Amino acid sequence: MSAPEEEASQEDIKTVKGILALKDNDELKFGLLIGLIELQQVSNKDVVDTVLYLLVAGDFDIESNFVIQDPQNVLHMLKLLEACPHTLQAEIWSVFTAMLKKSRRNLHACTDVGLITHALGLLATADEVTSVKLTVATDVLLALSCH
Repeated sequence: MSAPEEEASQEDIKTVKGILALKDNDELKFGLLIGLIELQQVSNKDVVDTVLYLLVAGDFDIESNFVIQDPQNVLHMLKLLEACPHTLQAEIWSVFTAMLKKSRRNLHACTDVGLITHALGLLATADEVTSVKLTVATDVLLALSCH
């Protein structure tokens, strides 16, 4: 790759749009998004929108496109949450909980990757608002997985 091409591709991954344009490898996309969060180079809205996009493999819509396509992305989301401020964590958990309520497939995806165990582990370091959101998400998983 020539120097201008390499520089252009490095610039592409410094934006959410550039990250989403990468082919495959959602783990890398989440990792790059974590980098943008840590450097405070991305807005909370862009983080939420990007996480949802990666979870559903396209433009998220709570009515028409809300099914998690790759359960491993739930684990990637959990890792990303560790890099987020508490207010952003609460916002992501809020939308994620709504997704869980909408689809039994989402519940199965979360069960497959052991979300309850991971969520309980996160409660130890969560602030009050995030704890409430985590508890609601865990309660939804527990209640609906019993049916």
